[in-house]
Amino acid sequence: MPGAFMVLGMIFLIVYPLIILLLYLNTGIYANYGYLEVRQENNMPIPIPEAVDKYSGKFVVRLPKSLHRRLAIEAEKEGVSLNQLALYKLAL
Repeated sequence: MPGAFMVLGMIFLIVYPLIILLLYLNTGIYANYGYLEVRQENNMPIPIPEAVDKYSGKFVVRLPKSLHRRLAIEAEKEGVSLNQLALYKLAL
């Protein structure tokens, strides 16, 4: 019996994030559709989307050495790269 619960738990861990992702993607699609529909109904221009390749995903940030050191120490304690820590902190 414990094996059955383990299998169900593993299925849940795999399926649940996929369901959340699908719900997120669908919500975004419907939100865009509503946005475009409202603009058309009100005779408003529809802006041209920006090119995705315009953004490389990289930018340079200059910071004091003391802050760099503090962040590097924190990243090491957390067991992540400095880049991952910075990304986490920026996403908050």
